[in-house]
Amino acid sequence: MKEDLESVLSQADPENKGAITFKDFMKVMADKLVEKEEDDELSAAYRLLDPKGSGQVTGPLIKQTAQEKGLPLTDVDISEMMEVADTDGKGFVTLNDFLRIMKSA
Repeated sequence: MKEDLESVLSQADPENKGAITFKDFMKVMADKLVEKEEDDELSAAYRLLDPKGSGQVTGPLIKQTAQEKGLPLTDVDISEMMEVADTDGKGFVTLNDFLRIMKSA
């Protein structure tokens, strides 16, 4: 909680003056709410790929989900997706991997 407050204060007071305006505070809080909503939406999308909640989305699972949804993904498409998302080579994509990739797109 303290770290969250310090983060908000540092974002609202980038020049480190030691004080922030209400307007600056509201801007940072609005940005945080938008970020949380985005994370919630992306997490919901990840859960579509991981319906059992294992936390490990694999290439075959992506292929199965794509086929169920009628999405025309080839094995090459899926391999490229996994290569981008699975940067440490563990063979699956975690929620954090997914969020990182989706936010960078």
